[in-house]
Amino acid sequence: MNSTKLFTFIPGILVWIFHNIWPKVNHLLYY
Repeated sequence: MNSTKLFTFIPGILVWIFHNIWPKVNHLLYY
């Protein structure tokens, strides 16, 4: 795996985590 692919892969994971985890955290904070 080359570094270019890695640099596009990691932000994708972070975005996926953000979209999956944040709504749950948000729900816990406000309810």
